[in-house]
Amino acid sequence: MGTALAYACISASMMLLLREHIATIYTADPTVIQVAAMLIVYSALFQFSDAIQVTAAGALRGYQDTRVTMILTLFAYWGIGLPVGYALGMTDWFGAPSGPSGLWQGLIVGLSCAALMLSIRLTRSARKRIRISQSAG
Repeated sequence: MGTALAYACISASMMLLLREHIATIYTADPTVIQVAAMLIVYSALFQFSDAIQVTAAGALRGYQDTRVTMILTLFAYWGIGLPVGYALGMTDWFGAPSGPSGLWQGLIVGLSCAALMLSIRLTRSARKRIRISQSAG
């Protein structure tokens, strides 16, 4: 996890420092560049939760724990992230709709929930395997 978070720090830092330059790769329109640069801040924050959840999901796959991993990520993305993003971005339930920013915020919330749930699952699975190996040895 530490290595994944270190890479996330590097990636997020580069995205934050170069957000306008990244946007200019895709367009010359100053309005679009301004909006894209604002949204890249969210994608930089996204890196931390993504690094944790991808690492935990990969480790759980190594433990052959795929069914629960799939259910947890499905719930986090579709049951939490998408509704939160819709509510923040498209409705006035929590104030004025914030459009793309709200959708990105929902993605971050969903991904953060996936990272938390998968980390808990990984910790429990690892502890269980340690107990089993200690009792067998």
